[in-house]
Amino acid sequence: MKHIWLTGCFLLFINTLFAQDTDQAIKQTYSLEKARSIVEFIASDKLKGRDTPSEGLELAADYAAAFFENAGVHSAFGFENYHQPVKMLNKGQPEELIIKYQGRIMSNPGNMVHLTGSDPLINAKVITYDPQINNIENHELENKIIILYISKSDQLNPREINEQSRKIERMARDSNSKGLIEVFEANHPYWSRFYNYYSRSRIDLAQSEDNNDDFHHVLVQDINSVFKTALGNDPMGDISIEILGKREEQFVTNNIVGVVEGTDPILKNEFIVCSAHYDHVGVGQPDACLLYTSPSPRDLIAHL
Repeated sequence: MKHIWLTGCFLLFINTLFAQDTDQAIKQTYSLEKARSIVEFIASDKLKGRDTPSEGLELAADYAAAFFENAGVHSAFGFENYHQPVKMLNKGQPEELIIKYQGRIMSNPGNMVHLTGSDPLINAKVITYDPQINNIENHELENKIIILYISKSDQLNPREINEQSRKIERMARDSNSKGLIEVFEANHPYWSRFYNYYSRSRIDLAQSEDNNDDFHHVLVQDINSVFKTALGNDPMGDISIEILGKREEQFVTNNIVGVVEGTDPILKNEFIVCSAHYDHVGVGQPDACLLYTSPSPRDLIAHL
């Protein structure tokens, strides 16, 4: 017991020394005044909320690049002035989205969200997939449109629904499927959350040079169980997805990339990536009142 107590005291002493070293390093390399000046500029009205894309975001990018340069950080991999161009898309919902099975319209405006897909019209054989009944690996997916049923009895939370969706979309794309339609039960408790989030205009990475993504991914609320009733458990017909009035605008923004080269002859060939975003939400109506209190240098640096 005495040895354990002595060991505990020794570890406590070591931890205290490390904490003192960390505090001293922070004081030597950073100051509260310098940190505050950075935050005040990034949050200033001059940058107008740093929406993507915007002039304010470009000012923030130039500010970050200048900060890297003044700190002696090298520009990475030949990118000019630390700027790495990134092609992106501002995507909105199409003016009209029509889903038909055997020529019958299955969808109603206001209960659908189009996530991906650039072809104005696709038509393919359909297969239904219920995770509670079978395994998607047992299906032939090539050139098919997959119907994935999501019912409240699955008891999946939104994060788990998203993980399932991403997993099946990856498998479907790898198998050269034509598309994925996720069908939410009419009274599913999370439908409104998914609809409100994905129906907004959003920013995505451009998939390719011509942004031609031929895989359609759609979310649908199954009002009156139209899909379940029409398709049954083993549908034999074709289903089509048609989009009219696609709303997409391509633009280029920049990552700001710098490199601090290591000194160890072996470890310097490995990379540790530290990242943060410098965009924000733009200009909108205030919906909360925040009380600002000066943080300690340690807390402020931890949040930068």
